[in-house]
Amino acid sequence: MFNKYHLTFFSLCLRIAACFLLLGASPTFLFAQLDLARLKVDWQKAGVITDSLPSYDNIINVTDFRLVGDGITPNDLYFKQLLARYEGKPTIFYFPAGKYLFLSPINLSDYFILKGESARETKLIFDLKGKFRNCINAIGSVNTSVYTVKTDVLQWSKDLSLDRTDGLKVGDMVLLTSEDSNLVESEWAKKSTGQISTIDSVGTQMIVFREVVRRTHPKTYFPQLHVIRPIKGVGIECLSVERKDATPFQTTNIYFKYAMNCWVSGVEGNKCNYTHVEFRSSYHLSLLNSYFHDAFDYGDGGKGYGVLVHFNSSLCLVENNIFEQLRHSMVLQAGANGNVIGYNHSRNVYWENEQGTDRAGDLVLHGNYPYANLLESNVVQNIIIDDSHGMNGIYNLFTRNRAESYGIFVSTTFPPTPEQIFDGNETTNLEDGYGRYGIFGYHWNLAIILKEL
Repeated sequence: MFNKYHLTFFSLCLRIAACFLLLGASPTFLFAQLDLARLKVDWQKAGVITDSLPSYDNIINVTDFRLVGDGITPNDLYFKQLLARYEGKPTIFYFPAGKYLFLSPINLSDYFILKGESARETKLIFDLKGKFRNCINAIGSVNTSVYTVKTDVLQWSKDLSLDRTDGLKVGDMVLLTSEDSNLVESEWAKKSTGQISTIDSVGTQMIVFREVVRRTHPKTYFPQLHVIRPIKGVGIECLSVERKDATPFQTTNIYFKYAMNCWVSGVEGNKCNYTHVEFRSSYHLSLLNSYFHDAFDYGDGGKGYGVLVHFNSSLCLVENNIFEQLRHSMVLQAGANGNVIGYNHSRNVYWENEQGTDRAGDLVLHGNYPYANLLESNVVQNIIIDDSHGMNGIYNLFTRNRAESYGIFVSTTFPPTPEQIFDGNETTNLEDGYGRYGIFGYHWNLAIILKEL
């Protein structure tokens, strides 16, 4: 099957040559100091690996188990009992058309799917009374065992030399970390710039990753390997999630942590505090064909996000979604790497700011070193690589995106954000003060940013 994210060095060069021919002149901001032939990120692999999922043979109509979709009756007790009853069995919990009220979070287990009639007809309504709680959680865990990496882990390699390999097996989801205070600014983001992968083979003191390592981890920075026990096979489909209560906390509507092969598809999200969807320390997740809008607060401090990908999350896919009336629609921060943000639309960006409510970035690198991510063919208002949390990482590729409002901006961090790649993007607003771009830093490559193609 054709994969639209198959971007090669050769195809990138062809597009650049086409830009030269169309313009008849050199494009603005072209710095060829980065060797793209070294870029070995395989973004085709992003998203759920469907052939690893089981058959979901149990389909349970929740109204057969005393759940009521009248928008008034709390459903927490009966649904908690229902989840416990099917623990360990791949199950689809079907919510017919209606409004289902919950006063406490839904905590999902492996291979559970929440599925409605449609996002218009099935609504899950959460009123958590302003407490520090998410609406829907899918959370795995990390094994207490820690493996010491004995040698440098080189960029684009797959081999890790360990002090031991007892307890490791092929297929394990693992997290490579190292000391990264030189890369992150925030205390809360330390050790967030590692990489999640799975083990392809195990030797006596050696393992092989399924994917290449996307940045070097020197031995002097004390690299370690941790085994994740992920939650797997969780899906949320064809329903809407609405939160009724504002909180002063960073609470999320749909929250994944230590998750693998989980997805959100065909979902509407209405009103969030921190973010509608959060991918944290997760691997091979998908957010597809959904619509997220509105927040309780649009000020600074982590409010009004659409989707947030961070804390080592790798090979996650955000595709074909619509975001509206949010402060930051799509955010990568804190070591997110190897992820794909593609073919999304963001409109009516909103920020409570004296300089203008439409100045927020809706396609954002937010600092603390997200790296090697692909952001392709998104239609947004403002593309921003900011310095809210220090510098951003290497090899983030922005290609064929359109910024319809202020344009594309990169903050002047120190040390500056290095080695970003811009190819064939458009800033289309020709009104005075709009359609601009400002790029700062060093080792910029292929920074082709055009008002019109």
